[in-house]
Amino acid sequence: MIATRTPSAPSSTLTRSNSYHASPHAAQSMPSDRAAREPMPNAAQPSSQTAPLHQHPSPYPSSADRCLICLTRPDDFEDPARGMTCGMCSACGTFFCGECKPQLARRACAADADRDLKERGWGACPACRAPLRASHSENVKRLERLLVTRTEGKHVARVQYKLGLAYELGRGAGRDDAKASSLYEAAAKGGHVKAMFAYAISLDEGRGLQRDATKAVEWFQHAAAKGSAKAQFSLGIRFAEGRGVARDPGRALHWFEKAASQNHAKARCNLGIMFASGIGVARDDSKAARYYLAAATGGVPRAMFDLAVLYARGRGVLKDDVAAVAWCERAAIAGDAAACVNMAHVSGQGLVGRCPDSRAARRWLDLAARRRGSRRDDARDTAVSSLVAAAPAPQLRSLVPGPAPTSPKDSRVFLPALPV
Repeated sequence: MIATRTPSAPSSTLTRSNSYHASPHAAQSMPSDRAAREPMPNAAQPSSQTAPLHQHPSPYPSSADRCLICLTRPDDFEDPARGMTCGMCSACGTFFCGECKPQLARRACAADADRDLKERGWGACPACRAPLRASHSENVKRLERLLVTRTEGKHVARVQYKLGLAYELGRGAGRDDAKASSLYEAAAKGGHVKAMFAYAISLDEGRGLQRDATKAVEWFQHAAAKGSAKAQFSLGIRFAEGRGVARDPGRALHWFEKAASQNHAKARCNLGIMFASGIGVARDDSKAARYYLAAATGGVPRAMFDLAVLYARGRGVLKDDVAAVAWCERAAIAGDAAACVNMAHVSGQGLVGRCPDSRAARRWLDLAARRRGSRRDDARDTAVSSLVAAAPAPQLRSLVPGPAPTSPKDSRVFLPALPV
């Protein structure tokens, strides 16, 4: 049986409680004419203050904190696991949630390409109607003006971080590491997670201020506690190498696992190194292979080559020379010097079903020479070199046995085994 309801007579005035944006509970309890004349015994007495237009019941955020686009999520909603960050208008400081930020970006790009859409306001901020897209110098002017003209709010820390980034990179303003570090410090004390990490990097490398590794670790810990995967990874590196703190492989493993749970590829590579070498944990080649595979899929050349080594030796995986050479070639293309040397050996000797090709071997050796010539010490970023060097486990940096080939151009010999 279908229930019917007698339509009520139209009212001469429409109050906010009966408007389109009223809460669902208010919509279900709209009074009829009879109910208006005869109040229900359990009905709540009307309040003298009218409810806000966009008020939602719990657990929705208040109207002042909701995104102006979707009107449901908080305006500073973010999801780091999905790479989703909130947006902010540099002219008025209005926030937009991470779900709506891509939509605004697409509308701004469409407005730049179509004058009609631009005249209709597609590329403008919904709050202040200022253009969302501006040059770097204009953005710096907007942000500096925003700090002075607008009252204190949650936008302050984000504005300080953005200004610090502009001064650090010289984007829209003259490069000034001291000013950037000062802005990072102010934003970090205001609770901005990215600013905490940036300020820790400035302290660790001495950018515009005195170098202080111990204080840098403290700010890394603050950012890591708030869920920053980069800070968790950097903190793991510090515990692994003993920089600013006492060396502790167990805590390094803990922070690498935290960062790896947020899909940090380099952290997964370091976990593979630790499980393969038995550093701070019992040796487990199967886990090492899984972590290497996840990191290699994420684009880490070191993980690609070490996974090739495991396939070549049958450690943690079934021995597979074809898969070993395939991953070694991917690592060489990605720029791993040891992988280039091994690919030169494979190409020169015609291994794994390949025809001997001396020209290809020379190209791989030349690429290895260029990579080694321009290679910086990347232990801070990609490997736990100091721990692996001290570990009794065998090295994992040789794919094929035998002497390394010699380049006919410069007669330099590259050993197939490199320190980790």
